[in-house]
Amino acid sequence: MKNEKLSTVLLTIIILLIMGVLLFLGYKFFFNVDISNSKDLAPIKTEEIGKEKYQFLYAKHSALNNEFIFFKNNDVNINNINNQDVLMVLYSMLSKDDKNINGEVNNDCYLDNNMYNKDNYPSSCYNESFDKRVLEEQYKNYFSQSLKVNYTDFFSSGSQECFIFDNIYKCYLNRGNLTTNNYLTLMDYDYTMLNNDDLEVYSYLLTIRDSYDKDYDMGIYSDSLATNRIDDLTYYNNEINGVIDSSNTKKIIEKYRSKITKYKSTFVKENKNYVWKSTEIVK
Repeated sequence: MKNEKLSTVLLTIIILLIMGVLLFLGYKFFFNVDISNSKDLAPIKTEEIGKEKYQFLYAKHSALNNEFIFFKNNDVNINNINNQDVLMVLYSMLSKDDKNINGEVNNDCYLDNNMYNKDNYPSSCYNESFDKRVLEEQYKNYFSQSLKVNYTDFFSSGSQECFIFDNIYKCYLNRGNLTTNNYLTLMDYDYTMLNNDDLEVYSYLLTIRDSYDKDYDMGIYSDSLATNRIDDLTYYNNEINGVIDSSNTKKIIEKYRSKITKYKSTFVKENKNYVWKSTEIVK
């Protein structure tokens, strides 16, 4: 009897060990795959990375006109993307420690109405100072190294202006003339797929004009600048009931899926990381 109990205990331990090994291998396969070998990237991990890349692109707007940097009415790639937009994206990825922030913010500190310029800006006011190399590090993380970046002066988010001298950036407050769009953009992630070593992220976009504009009618538009009207607001108003959330956004996108803009954003593998190369309209 004692031998039978001992055998049962040993068998149980062996089974638990085998299950533990299988669970560990399953975790490594699905959630911890090294993207240095893209062919081994599991479907679950592919979707996870694709959604992260989509959110990165979706969050980036031009500093001066608030339009999407990547999702436009034309294809955007490493050869035609606006250099100012690239610098703004790189700057947006810096941490507070990267920026070496000094001074305080008050209304007297803004470069407004020729009150100050970069040469007489008060040292007590908010300012930043960082080496160009911190932007170059971000460049390696987010853009294909085939992209040629010109590190010049640039605006960021309509409130700061950054100047470069001897490879050092100095940033000061500046009330830029930020233009706000008179239309609403709705976007939704679709899916991600691997094409050899390229990560292709697909998404949809439409725009809404819900107030009268002398140049445009109210309605649903298929493009990022709200110029191609495809429907009135009947379905939209019935669905949102005054509130736009992820659920009714998906419904509206699905309703007009065949008529609106579909994008494919391509990320290439460089230094064991996927970096942006292009965002193009799928015909």
